[in-house]
Amino acid sequence: MSNFQSEGGEKKYRKIIFISVGTSLLSKTAEIGCTSVGKQELLAWVKDYKRKVINEQEIKKSENPNLDTFYNEYSKKIDLEEQIKRRVSLDPQCQISSYPDFLSAEIASLYLFYSYLKTPGFLNYENLSEKNEGVTEKNKDKIILISSDTDEGIYCACFLSRYFKEKDPFSQHVKDVEIIIIGKLIGEEGDKFSQEGLDNLIIETTTCLKKYLPQYKDKIFFNLTGSYKGILPHLSILGMLFEGVQSFYLFELSPKLVFIPKLPISFDILTYRNLRGYFKAIPHLKISEEEIENLVGRTFKRLFVFNSEKNTFELNPFGKTIQKIYEEERGGEISEYGRGYLLTDLIKDKVKRNGIRKLIDYWQHLWIGDLIPETVEHARGHTQRNLELAAQVISYINEKNENFFNDDELLVFISLIWLHDIGHSGNYFEYNNQKLNLEGFPSFIRYFHSFLTYYLLKKEKNNFFRNCSIFNDNLIEIIRLLALYHIGKMPVVNNDSSFKKADIEVKETLSKAVENFQGGKYDLIGALFRVIDASDVQEERTISDEYIKMREIQNERIIERLKEDEKKYRNLVNLSSLKNENECYSELMNLTKDFFDNGCQDEKTLEKLDKQIDECIEKFLQNSPSCDNSEKEFLRLWLSILNQYCFKKRQPSHFKKHKGISAIIYLRNPENKSKINEYHFGVLAVYKNDDTKNVENVLRDIYNEYEKVKPILNNYKIYFDSYWYMKEEEQNKTKFQI
Repeated sequence: MSNFQSEGGEKKYRKIIFISVGTSLLSKTAEIGCTSVGKQELLAWVKDYKRKVINEQEIKKSENPNLDTFYNEYSKKIDLEEQIKRRVSLDPQCQISSYPDFLSAEIASLYLFYSYLKTPGFLNYENLSEKNEGVTEKNKDKIILISSDTDEGIYCACFLSRYFKEKDPFSQHVKDVEIIIIGKLIGEEGDKFSQEGLDNLIIETTTCLKKYLPQYKDKIFFNLTGSYKGILPHLSILGMLFEGVQSFYLFELSPKLVFIPKLPISFDILTYRNLRGYFKAIPHLKISEEEIENLVGRTFKRLFVFNSEKNTFELNPFGKTIQKIYEEERGGEISEYGRGYLLTDLIKDKVKRNGIRKLIDYWQHLWIGDLIPETVEHARGHTQRNLELAAQVISYINEKNENFFNDDELLVFISLIWLHDIGHSGNYFEYNNQKLNLEGFPSFIRYFHSFLTYYLLKKEKNNFFRNCSIFNDNLIEIIRLLALYHIGKMPVVNNDSSFKKADIEVKETLSKAVENFQGGKYDLIGALFRVIDASDVQEERTISDEYIKMREIQNERIIERLKEDEKKYRNLVNLSSLKNENECYSELMNLTKDFFDNGCQDEKTLEKLDKQIDECIEKFLQNSPSCDNSEKEFLRLWLSILNQYCFKKRQPSHFKKHKGISAIIYLRNPENKSKINEYHFGVLAVYKNDDTKNVENVLRDIYNEYEKVKPILNNYKIYFDSYWYMKEEEQNKTKFQI
């Protein structure tokens, strides 16, 4: 709901104190005979208050005479100092246990808080500098009262707002008071309280808290004494989630405040990061509470609550808050991704499980040296998302048959996810006694990165699998083969054509490639990974708007240099010396003159130029031209410059494709087709804008990849048989007819 602030505008404060407001004020005053807080008057005034708050009108004292009367009567009957003395009295006849005071929980606790500020050794006393600075009009506190939207709660909050501003000793410390009204925070209505009220409480309080944290770190306090007992644990834990916030509480009869220590509460941000794919997927799944526990464990299961209207589980207020904190801070105080141990828990052998985890700690840094940074991200984030997508499939299979994958198969699967793209950092490989040097040709590094991976995993085997006895030569060879066949340029089913780039032939199917390794589902792992890898199309791969902008600036800077170098080396190329290859290079020469010299720089000409460059590079790599070495070097440099130029110019469209997708999620049995021994999945693309053509193209690409490996997957009763898309923040999904 709307807020009421006693004075407008942001000011400089000494401390920010959040106080949860209850209704003990009304019960206490009834005991001492305050007659001016009659129920009818209270209800009439509160309704008027609510109306004016919604209309964003300030409440003036003259407009609520009932509150004036009650305030005056309470102040006359209650001697604040005398009441407080009962809590700290040493006289047994006057102690509060036998002679209770009539102060509300909020008043008593705040009074003791200000008393403690004068106590030497008080918590963070030096930070608060109460003693040295003194209190002035320009250096007082702000009180934020957190109230339910009940009539009694609002009435008490308004009373306390005025009391803290006008009554000594509070008026000596308090400069402003703000009231935050929390909708649906009704203790008597359990469903509204748990499903909506707590959600509102966490969101509203977090929003307000984060507004003050940057400036008032270590000077923000939660007074948790008042309000419903049901909200206190949530506010207490919320205080623990944020550094720079301290919480205190006053027990009913206690003469002293209790400051709640920062506990290592049962929340592991590292584990959360590893499971973040589940947190995205579960709200879209028809799933049982037991299945959620199988996916995320008992602790994290508590972050989900069942929504009876949607018939799904969704994140509860704390789950949403934690997710929001994570999304805002990833890449800053916390890294984007977890430890990478997702799926390793399924490995039963402890030695193998610990061994792969040690390697993962090393593999996280393999992406240093990526030679094609212009593309969307292929490093740690790509690995994490592939792990998450794989987990969505494997966890479902594992629930039905926990022995479906054995330990070695899981080792291969996890390793393939981590290692399949390391070829992006390679620059040459040897195949059929031929050395193919791709240095300076980014598009060909991309074309051949599976070969580069295959080559590097053999050449540097002791480096990638260092000091690890869990991998024998057979397992490493399987990983190499699966990495070799993971890209779409080499279909793994019915592949009877050669791989044309540089005449390197790859005729084997995936099944044939691993047929020598009997007793393992390695063809399935390769086929399933093909679908998973194709499914990582989403905005997160573009890093951020800031990254894209900086990438564009850097690319433009390099493009300007490449344009200058292109003309220089073009003039050094001697076409007459190329003999049999002259026709191909002559066509390229004419195209470059049209593009760079004559200003024909439209997309169609760029596409034609790019195609011709690739054709000439293929000839150069395959049949080294018949000219002397210096002329070969000039030709190579010219081709490299052209290749780099076109590669950089063509990447923005690829970024745009990814940026339109929020997430790809695998749905379980979306049409209830699954039988006991079958595993059916739907592919859901959550998109960000109104570009339905882009999301349909993405789904079609995933479907086409599935079609290539469908015979292998179907042989193991795994089906990706429906495709859906849904706009972000909406609930209804649309089925895509391929």
